Amino acid sequence: MLDALEYFAGSLHSKSAMRIAESAACWLVTCDRAMSVCLSPTSRVTVEEPAEAVDEDVIGTYSPELGRVERYKRIRDDLRFEIGQRKAAAA
Repeated sequence: MLDALEYFAGSLHSKSAMRIAESAACWLVTCDRAMSVCLSPTSRVTVEEPAEAVDEDVIGTYSPELGRVERYKRIRDDLRFEIGQRKAAAA
């Protein structure tokens, strides 16, 4: 297990949602507890302790029991949904 409270998975300015979801899912393999994936207003995607995460930024909290592939799919889908929601709100 890693003791870091936050992992930077990527920025939507420089990576696709799929690559960021893969990065987050791979890092989550090292965690033995549920962690939140967050999308900041500046398009930074991080993995954080749920208690430390900003509620408005959380796109989902993922359990280690899910397994890497299922976690990846859920993060990818949740990230795509949140991107769509934010684009619709900005229009």
